[in-house]
Amino acid sequence: MTTVVKFYCDDGEIFRRQLPEEPTFEAIMELAKNCRPDVAQKLREGGACVLKYADDEGDLCTLAPATFPDFLSLQRRSGNSRLLKLTLTLQTDQSRRLPPGSKD
Repeated sequence: MTTVVKFYCDDGEIFRRQLPEEPTFEAIMELAKNCRPDVAQKLREGGACVLKYADDEGDLCTLAPATFPDFLSLQRRSGNSRLLKLTLTLQTDQSRRLPPGSKD
């Protein structure tokens, strides 16, 4: 089965990547790291790559190992192919900091 992963990035760019094997959480994360030139650099600098998918109610859910089976079950299949859609947001150390006066 052919699997295409479509990344909707926070800067408006859209990237399509093909997975040669059955999708795994690790394979999706590796594709995300390599889909945009700045992702790997930001990760090396301490940033984070957040991937989200829409559930059956339209809510955005964070992709994680525990949510991966749910993510796959919600994605569209057509014949011998599968399309996986994700939003990709890059967070730097500064954008992940809590605002002044916030509690952990």
